[in-house]
Amino acid sequence: MLTPMGHIGLSRAGMLSRRGRCRTFMSDADGYVRGEGVGVFVLKSLRNAEADGDHIHAVIRGSGVNHGGRAN
Repeated sequence: MLTPMGHIGLSRAGMLSRRGRCRTFMSDADGYVRGEGVGVFVLKSLRNAEADGDHIHAVIRGSGVNHGGRAN
């Protein structure tokens, strides 16, 4: 989305909303609107959070990594 070429191509193809608003599942929907977003979680060890007096919303008790493809 850093260059205009993709946006120009989608516009020429008639894929972008003329209103500039998505109307998902509406009978008068006329395309979609491009957008980006980001989410951030700042994690801290339980010991450090307790020592700093932070409000603890959740504790992660374990984690795992799964790799389903070939790897060297």
